[in-house]
Amino acid sequence: MKGLFYEFLVRMSRLTGPWFVALFAWLVSSGFFVVRPGMVARNVSFFRSVFPEKSSWALVGIVWRQFHHFATVFADRVRLARNESFTWEVEGMDGFDKNRSRGLGGIFLMSHFGNWEIAARLFARKGLPLMLHLGEKQKEQIERKQKHDIAQDGVGVVSASDDGGSPFDLLESVRILREGGFVSIAGDRIQSEDQRRMVASFFGSRLDVPMTPHLLAMKAGVPIFTLFTVRLHPLRYRIRLGEPYFVPRPDAHITREEALRQSVAHYLGELEEMVRKHPEHWYRFDA
Repeated sequence: MKGLFYEFLVRMSRLTGPWFVALFAWLVSSGFFVVRPGMVARNVSFFRSVFPEKSSWALVGIVWRQFHHFATVFADRVRLARNESFTWEVEGMDGFDKNRSRGLGGIFLMSHFGNWEIAARLFARKGLPLMLHLGEKQKEQIERKQKHDIAQDGVGVVSASDDGGSPFDLLESVRILREGGFVSIAGDRIQSEDQRRMVASFFGSRLDVPMTPHLLAMKAGVPIFTLFTVRLHPLRYRIRLGEPYFVPRPDAHITREEALRQSVAHYLGELEEMVRKHPEHWYRFDA
């Protein structure tokens, strides 16, 4: 979808309401489901590892809902731009508030699960200092427009290019964390070939995950909060913050490698739990 066409959809939504974008996205998702059988087959294979007890037709149904649930991201983005009133509830605020009362920042460890953009922008609108690390895909006009809109809500946006992110961006992230701010990073996808990674197990299969969020938490001495968004209704979201946990610093009892591996395993364990509960919210189409 080209940037100009996306702008056309947004303009139409201002005249007709977000239902226009919602309907168009639903139709596009249906088309992709029909014309991309290879993608459907890959996702069915993935969900077979999640739900081995389910029939093939049941798994196809999950993928159908997954495709169409992903389409809701675009309509809700338009609703945000129209300043429609979102209702949101947060699970895990006790641990979050206790951490903030101590003057500590933290890492929001995101995933390609649910609408992370909603969470970032709603937190920013509440005045939370937040820097968001995103991957940079060349020539994706819509993604650039999306990042501009996010920045308009007060979220600092760092885009890692295909050649890797700048070390100065990481230093700035450490500064924000040590001043009590928050940094949000995706923990389930490698953004560039030279990105530091660790091999881990995810539903019994190999998954390369970035080490950056875990290294940042270790260096800055701040906790990690896993963050998941669940769409309950077009204007209602539940944000789930996991209990904060620290990545231990290497010492005589634990090596750096072991500390990072423990942190990655903790994160992937929580991600697996959420995918089992809400498979249609899983937005990785290459897993």
